[in-house]
Amino acid sequence: MRSVLVFLILVMAGLIPAAVDDSRKDHVENVTTSSHAYRLTLGGVMDGTNSRNPIGYSAPIQWFEPMRSVRIENVGDRDVVNPWITVNGKRHWRTSREIAAEALATYGDPAKMSNAEKARAIWEFERHHRFHATTWDAEVQDPVKMLNVYGYTLCGDEAQVLADLWRLAGLKTRRGFPTGHVVSEAWYDGAWHLLDSDEHVVCLLRDNETIASEEEVVRDHDLVKRTHTYGILSQDSRKTDEFSASLYAYDGKREGEHGSHVGHTMNFTLRPGEALEWRWDHKGKEHNAERGLKDWSETAIARLRNGVWSYKPDLRSPAAPRGVVSAENVRWEGRVAPEKADRPASLVWKIASPYVLVGGRLRAKGDGIAAAISFDQKTWSPLVPDADLDPFFPSKGTPRYAYWIRLEVKGGLDSIEFQNDLQMAALGLPSLELGENAIAYADETKEAHAVRITHHWIEREGPPAPAAPTGGEVVEGPCATFQWKAPAGKIADYQFQLGDRADLKWVLSPNFDKLVSNTGDRGKAQVTLTDAGLLNPGQRYSWRVRAMDDRHLWGAWTATWSFVPGGPGVPLHLKWTGTGLAWEVNPKGTAPARYEVHASNEKGFTATDRETPVLAGNQKEGGLYPGKEFVAMPATRITTVTVSSFDLRPAHAFYRVIALDEKGSRSGASDVLAAPRPRIFTGPVTEARAGSPYRYEAKSIASLGDLRCRMIGAECYNAAFWDAEKPRFALSKGPAWLKMDPATGILGGTPGAADAGEVEVRIAVETPGVGSDAQTFTIRVR
Repeated sequence: MRSVLVFLILVMAGLIPAAVDDSRKDHVENVTTSSHAYRLTLGGVMDGTNSRNPIGYSAPIQWFEPMRSVRIENVGDRDVVNPWITVNGKRHWRTSREIAAEALATYGDPAKMSNAEKARAIWEFERHHRFHATTWDAEVQDPVKMLNVYGYTLCGDEAQVLADLWRLAGLKTRRGFPTGHVVSEAWYDGAWHLLDSDEHVVCLLRDNETIASEEEVVRDHDLVKRTHTYGILSQDSRKTDEFSASLYAYDGKREGEHGSHVGHTMNFTLRPGEALEWRWDHKGKEHNAERGLKDWSETAIARLRNGVWSYKPDLRSPAAPRGVVSAENVRWEGRVAPEKADRPASLVWKIASPYVLVGGRLRAKGDGIAAAISFDQKTWSPLVPDADLDPFFPSKGTPRYAYWIRLEVKGGLDSIEFQNDLQMAALGLPSLELGENAIAYADETKEAHAVRITHHWIEREGPPAPAAPTGGEVVEGPCATFQWKAPAGKIADYQFQLGDRADLKWVLSPNFDKLVSNTGDRGKAQVTLTDAGLLNPGQRYSWRVRAMDDRHLWGAWTATWSFVPGGPGVPLHLKWTGTGLAWEVNPKGTAPARYEVHASNEKGFTATDRETPVLAGNQKEGGLYPGKEFVAMPATRITTVTVSSFDLRPAHAFYRVIALDEKGSRSGASDVLAAPRPRIFTGPVTEARAGSPYRYEAKSIASLGDLRCRMIGAECYNAAFWDAEKPRFALSKGPAWLKMDPATGILGGTPGAADAGEVEVRIAVETPGVGSDAQTFTIRVR
């Protein structure tokens, strides 16, 4: 089992031994200017992009990696300041501002973008460049460190990274208040909008266009329940979506924003003889303050990369003395020795990297050498001249980005070399892509200098990736089915995307970015929408598909196909009138032939024609349904009408309306409307017989609340229907023979012969924190 696991990790990392049809390639580029461009071609049929599964909530699986290393080395005699490499204009991530600029430019022209487009572009960029894990300290809250060094965030990190990038794009942000979760909101178009790049969630309002605010999600959990959470790789799960909705429970004042963690940069200087090597393998070395990536998943481990920082100064070079922090009693004559024999020579070097240091080695050759290491130049720990530095860079503890080495030389120093292991984010490395690649090198060195860049990769030949599917068409019905013709070859899966933009820069919502293998259409060349009302009738949408073969190799996307859904639009502006409900006909779509009126006592209920199991939480003692994970909620449809109103005395706490046209096509459910409460909706029993028991069960509208997580001690994921309203009844006026049970609302008693006649009765109901109602009637005793 262990061997299988190791093999799987190597496969996912793209590090399995080279296949017979692999060819090893390398390229050396010598650079003598501060700006230099060249081109490299990656041949074969596979690269890291087309062999990587779409990125979702968890670490993505990648089945092949062509890259082995890219080394940038100072081979001159001058310091090289802030060198960097980009491939095809990507990953110019040296500062947070540059990250924000690239995120915007990935999705359009920033100068022409609205604030709504900027917020969405940065959210899209973030969720496609990280996965769900954390270092358990503040390391991954800095955008530069997260994208270059680690590549992962937990919600508490990600919400802060997202907020920083939004602010750099000129947007106003606000912190969210979910239980056991952390989110950020962006302000645009005169409102707040919740975009969660950790769980890959945006919740659209009933117009299927506007991204909801957190406050709107708290008000109506169905906005989350109709949004499939956790990204593309997750299956559609109502249990998952209902629990995600339960995190949104805060009804208090909303203000404040996450603090900024901008500060780190990828700026660095290479001294003569110093080099940075980006590598695509890993030694299992990492920084974490509490737990390692293995606690998240083996797939997460496979996304770990360990680069190398090395420095081997030529002690014979005039540049060598410039590479030390301090030197006392030193004679630089090829072999470093004391200038005065009565005391040792003392030299201090500083090693500093923009990547976190996770291990290393010191090799100092000579005689009469004593070494020491320090992280503050105050406390020094002794070393042997040939020292393993790994113990000084443990996984757990303070992240290290710099250290100092001191040598005391009594005899002579012939050579010194520093080797350090670095942690690097897999998606932050300068990867080549299939075909021709434009490489751009830049630094900020003004003097003449020399840099050597060395690329190593492999090319894998074989049958080409699957062709794009053809023949896209849409079969409309209760829910639309998107169909296409499979390309040649053994097709293992498809990815389907749909959006409201002709260029399909991003999908409409998470519901429309799916692997077919995670839907009910598994194994078919089609996707069937599982929910009505997620698309607007009469509006044009674009969609596309790509195929993956049995080598886990993704092919090209189809050109975008378009279609216009039919059916009626969602009813608008539901309201109470003096006699019942009324709503407005949506001008979009076909004319409604009838309407379904749905009602429930569950806040944020989902309209349904059948009894439905609803997640009731995980509480054994507290809440409305202790010990029950699911409860059967009754069908919510109470009537069907042919006009846009319905006379009724409300008996439920919440209402929605759905429109249907002559063909039976359904709209989505309307926004929820709360009924006034408490309100006694039962009709009283007004007749009684002397000597016989009288009984009237008064009922009041009362909300069950919705599934919500609550803090209990240190545990936050305590989900239950905590807020069910409990009306209390009272008999405020009536004869002595009548009594009322305050909990059940049962009014009863037995009148005697002397009680014959008419008597006025008044009962009252009060729901704490909500209000009160009363009912007055006359009982005739015969």
